[in-house]
Amino acid sequence: MKKHDFALLIVGVLLVEVALADIHLDQVELPPGFSIEIYAEGVENARQMALGEAGTLFVTQHGSWNRTEKIGYQVLVLDVQPDGKVLDKKVFASGWLQGQEVWGRPNDVLVMPDGALLVSDDLAGVIYRISYSQ
Repeated sequence: MKKHDFALLIVGVLLVEVALADIHLDQVELPPGFSIEIYAEGVENARQMALGEAGTLFVTQHGSWNRTEKIGYQVLVLDVQPDGKVLDKKVFASGWLQGQEVWGRPNDVLVMPDGALLVSDDLAGVIYRISYSQ
């Protein structure tokens, strides 16, 4: 995998530069047994949801940029009935927002055939791979 010294993102009319050294994977909080790593670099913009097995829906909260108190910057997991009713909602991955400092913006999710979850970060320009290992 080719390593980049930095990633660029256009936010409105602002050009934001994020050094790979500013990606703090150790601050991302995951359930026990899960790990996170950078899967790809130099990736920009993509927003979606991903449906896992048994109606599990993964959703990214991209994060606020124009609020006094920032919110979001996390991945949620929703338990959804076949009729679309959400039974339960939990934070699955968080930590991109530390206090009011942001170092990443989860944007898009994809469930891989092996069960791993890919999460794109359009601030850092990378894709994370979250997988479970016992």
